[in-house]
Order: sequence, then C-alpha cells, then structure tokens
Amino acid sequence: MSEDDTVKTPPVLPHSSFRPQTRPDGSRVRCSFAFSSRGCYACSITGLRFVMALPAEVQYWTEPFRAEPSLLSSLQPVSPTYNINCPVSEALRLVCFPHSETSPVTDIWAQLKVAHRLDGNTEIIQPTRVTDSHVEVKVDKLSPFTIVLKILGFKVEVRGQLLLFLLKLSSRQKLIILLLPSNVNVEEVKSKYTGYKFIPTFSNCVLLESTEYSLSCGIEGSTVQPKKHLFFRDYGPNFHGTFEVILSQEVKELELELFRSKSKELRVWSGKVLLEDAVEVAAPPAARDQAGGHFVDRHFTELVSRVTVVDPILDSLLQKNLITLEGYIKIRSRDTPSEKMRELLLGPMVSSGDRGKDELLRILAKEFPCLMADLK
Repeated sequence: MSEDDTVKTPPVLPHSSFRPQTRPDGSRVRCSFAFSSRGCYACSITGLRFVMALPAEVQYWTEPFRAEPSLLSSLQPVSPTYNINCPVSEALRLVCFPHSETSPVTDIWAQLKVAHRLDGNTEIIQPTRVTDSHVEVKVDKLSPFTIVLKILGFKVEVRGQLLLFLLKLSSRQKLIILLLPSNVNVEEVKSKYTGYKFIPTFSNCVLLESTEYSLSCGIEGSTVQPKKHLFFRDYGPNFHGTFEVILSQEVKELELELFRSKSKELRVWSGKVLLEDAVEVAAPPAARDQAGGHFVDRHFTELVSRVTVVDPILDSLLQKNLITLEGYIKIRSRDTPSEKMRELLLGPMVSSGDRGKDELLRILAKEFPCLMADLK
C-alpha cells in the first residue's frame, strides 16, 4: 500500500457511540468498556474508535510519550499516547486514533504514522487508512500507541480547542484559558482543574504551531497574562493554562478575542463568555467502600451489566460442584449474558454462600482482569 493510497482510502463502516466507565488512577483517567458483540464503536470521551471481532472488555488510558532518542530527533508526537489492554486474544481488530491535522493539501496526512512501544522498543506502524479525523491501524500486540509526524521544515496548522476554567476568589475572579489540539481528551483536562468551574463554549479554532498568540478581553481594569504565548502541542500530563485573566467580582460576562500576535487583524477565535454559565468541576470519585458484604454482592449491578461471556464461568462452577446440572442447563438457556449473570448471582451464588462467591471471584479475576481491577 502506498502512502497516497493510505490517505485516500475512505472510511468503511459507521461507528456506534458508547460512553466508557471511568475512574481516576493517579494523574490519569482510566477508561473501560465491555463490548457485548462484534462491531465498530466510538468512545464519546476520547474519540478513539475500536473495531471488535469478538465480545470483550477493552481498557485504555493515557501516559507520557516515550521513544528512543534517535526517533525523537526526527519524529514528534501529535496525539496523546494511549495504552490499550484487552484480555481476550484477537478480539480487538483495529484501533482508530483521532488526529488534529487540518488538511491533506500539503501531504501532511501521508506523513502520519503510529509509534508502538513494546518491550522497551518503539516500532513505527504504517496506518491502514487515514481519514479527515482518524488514523487507523491494525493491532496485534497491545501496549502504548502514539500518532507521530515527521519533523518538517515549516509550520503546521492544527485543529485546536479553547477551554475555559473559572476560579472565584475572595476579592477577584481568575479565568484560565487553555489552547490545546482538538484530539486532547477534555475530561482528562478537567481532572486537573478540580475546584475550578468549567465554562462550556464553542471551542473550535485553527492554530499554527510555533506561533505567538495574544488575548484580549475588553474589560477595563482587568489583567491578561502573559501578553503573548508561543503555541505548541501539549498532550499533558499537567495541562498548564495558556493565558490567565484576572477580573473583579462584579464582572458577569466578557468578550474574549484570540489573535495571532503579529497582527491583531488576524483574529483566530472570538466569543461572548458568560461567567454565570460556569459548571463546577467534580472531584474524582472516592474509592469504593470495601467494608461489609461480599465483593460479589457489593458489585451485583456491575457484574450483571459488564460480564460479557458467562458460559465458561458456568463450566468451572459445575466442575467444582458449586452449581447443579439442572441449574447449569437452565442458566445456559438464557438469551443474553446479563440474564445469565443475574440468574447465577440470585440463584446458585446465594445458595452456595461465600464458598461459591469466592470461587466466582477467582474465575472473574482470571477471565476479566480489567473489569476486576476497575471494580477494586
């Protein structure tokens, strides 16, 4: 396949949107979702797309980009680094990573590759296709993946997003503005601004790498700092503010304008910002309560909804005489994994007590390690 063919290949299948389970893990947010059937799925939080050949759970999270110095001298990361895990072999067929490149006119799309970090080494993968929004690769072994671009001799335009966070202090207000590539996960940015309020707004803009930008708010007596900022692609993990606007408590709305610094005639983004629309950024959820009741009982709802393959569990329980043959046949006859799991938990697992639940827990830890790590 030539690079030109890769760029021009159109998307094949539509994707069904899903919202993953999320949980904080140190400085990152872990996402997971149990797919109940084969198909094409799009994550509503990260923009990642998964083509599943078999039902399975997929877990994924971001981490810092790492590569050998020889690669760093010629390639730059142009996406978050996603570490992806799926315990079912060959279940995950393709992954599509969102990119932020604006146009194929300068053959930028043909230059996009994917760096795959495995066992301390980095391999560069040629995509199977590049669309106007995603880079698609076939996956064999799962570990960290990053879209990379050859370091070019000219500045590159990227799709960007402008995010706003408000902090109310005793005598003033502080508005934080971040300029980020469009393929940065907004939820992950929010997790760094607990205690602030997020201001929803239309955030799309086009930004030029290695170019200075300035900000104007039109409020007399306000302070905007810094005066200028050199934009570069920031994929975390800290997501520091690009600009800071200090306002009096009386200000309820303002007109923000973003310019390329060399000419205030070149306006990149503008809009009215209503500070009263700010929404509190929720703190990360607390760890699940470990006191009282068996793990299986405490997580009844999650087990019913997220265990996607039940028959092997029934086989193991029957072999250990923790379920009768009659119960085994009855549960296997149910139509869906949820129905099977619900009947198993409300029937044989109740009658077998902690012995049966302990064995079920052992089986789940072996067959669904990502799910169990999430629940714990």
